[in-house]
Amino acid sequence: MQLPTNSLQQIHFAEFDLDLATCELRTDGLKIDLQGQPFQILLALLERPGELVTREDLKNRLWPSDTFVDFDHSLNRAVNRLREALKDSAEHPRFVETLPRRGYRFIAPLDGLASDTAEATRSSQRSSSRPPARHATARLPIAVAEATGSAAAAAPAPMSSPQISVGLGKKYVVITAISVVIAVVTMFGLYVWQARRGPLSLAEIQINKLTDSGAVGDMAISPDGRYVVYAGRDGEKESLWLRQVTTRSEVRILPSGPEFHGLTFSPDGSYVYFVRSDPNDPFFKYLYSIPVLGGPARQMIADVDSPVSFSPDGHQFAFERGVASRNVVELRIANADGSGDRVVTTIQNGDVGLFQPGPNWSPDGRKIVASFRIVGRPIPWVLASISASDGSVREIYSRFIPAPSRSAGRYGC
Repeated sequence: MQLPTNSLQQIHFAEFDLDLATCELRTDGLKIDLQGQPFQILLALLERPGELVTREDLKNRLWPSDTFVDFDHSLNRAVNRLREALKDSAEHPRFVETLPRRGYRFIAPLDGLASDTAEATRSSQRSSSRPPARHATARLPIAVAEATGSAAAAAPAPMSSPQISVGLGKKYVVITAISVVIAVVTMFGLYVWQARRGPLSLAEIQINKLTDSGAVGDMAISPDGRYVVYAGRDGEKESLWLRQVTTRSEVRILPSGPEFHGLTFSPDGSYVYFVRSDPNDPFFKYLYSIPVLGGPARQMIADVDSPVSFSPDGHQFAFERGVASRNVVELRIANADGSGDRVVTTIQNGDVGLFQPGPNWSPDGRKIVASFRIVGRPIPWVLASISASDGSVREIYSRFIPAPSRSAGRYGC
């Protein structure tokens, strides 16, 4: 049964109050930091309580048709963020039930729908029956509206120091419009590949299908081209698989668990480096390595927010870390064994809510190229070249990518 919407101002379920006028979720008077896509998912589920809302429905609601993004990963992260805000569990759900491979359903009873007058009475009763609520400390910074309109034509600001600044940051955003930046980084990767391997002949490229499951997430190919490692999705969990290209045989090297966010072979092809979420906090990630020929995974570095990129000699790798408390993204370098972790440069007002696209080391080892989304800047995405020795930053490309327009939904939020 769908909810009526005439003069609807409040939705109540369990200990939560959803204010449709301000688009805020509260519990015991404290505002919960829930916005963006997780909030839109909650609205979609509440519009059809007790009914299946398919993953396809949610994808169409959250992203325009021409968006370039890993929908399954992004949707899973948004649902996990919603569950975290509601203190819910996928295994023992109180509110959001998963229907494997199909979608989600809101299963909690709705206690009532309130108009402005009824809610004012209810709020008065609540405030008189309990002590004043303490101010909630937001775990993550609040999102900032993105500049639009004439700002699209603004020229990129020059970078005279190893910092890119302007605006306020936010901790959680699943990016929905990064196709141009990814294309630029891909073009740079092809340039590096060509520099190492010689001229690229498109006529000699062959495309072969390696899997048929339709459930492949991140992947990487070994330097010698013999192996492919990939994350296989199983509902909201993922396992790690190693496949031999020529024989088409494969073996699972890590069981199902939290999602993988970045896969990289070591330059000699003997290890796979991967980034994986903490089982209890999908937004905190660790870097691990595991031998290709078998052996236990070893945790190397905590709090890693990008894939790693190895130096040409294979002795070091670069990665990124978002620091929400200081509203910065750090570019860092560590030795191949994880030791000697140090900051190369700090990007002010970088979007710390993203899993970063990742750096790319130049063939001569002198530069590291990385893309960053700068919050509050009219031209938010920049491609920067960073000196590996002194951390100096030079902006080499930027482009305005407008935020996708979407329907406000039945509730207007």
